[in-house]
Amino acid sequence: MQHLTEAEERAGYIIKWVPLDKAIAMFGEYEKYHESNIADYGLYRREHAALKEYKER
Repeated sequence: MQHLTEAEERAGYIIKWVPLDKAIAMFGEYEKYHESNIADYGLYRREHAALKEYKER
């Protein structure tokens, strides 16, 4: 079972399983955060890279 950090819980994050291609598309929108929220930009970019690598295996 995966758990959220306290900060993630306070921010209202939830754990939700989605199909791999949908997750790649969702996290592929990381550039929209580049100017407004660098923390989310980094999170989305890392997740996108990891999911793409996983799919290519």
